Amino acid sequence: MLAGPSGSGKSRLAGRLHRDHGWPVVRLDDFYKDGDDPSLPLSPIGIPDWDDVASWNLQAAFDALEQLCTACATVVPHYDISASRAAGTRPALRTAVSAWARAASTSTSSSSA
Repeated sequence: MLAGPSGSGKSRLAGRLHRDHGWPVVRLDDFYKDGDDPSLPLSPIGIPDWDDVASWNLQAAFDALEQLCTACATVVPHYDISASRAAGTRPALRTAVSAWARAASTSTSSSSA
């Protein structure tokens, strides 16, 4: 999991990890609520507060991550910032097993033999 403030390079690093290692990429930005959702939190000046945790659909994000972990695949929304709403979906696949996971698996099976 990568975390950091806007513009810190999370998406760029995630893209490299996906390209180089096949790691799945699920962007929290894709789970933003639509710009006209009445439950969207507003800033003191009356515009959507995109930094507020209530600005995204928590349950949908958790459900997608759970499905990715259990079924190795899920479908996530694709959020269009310019339209302030989801504009379709895209697959997220867990296509690679990390070297760490392979080593842990090998270590566990050889110690139990």
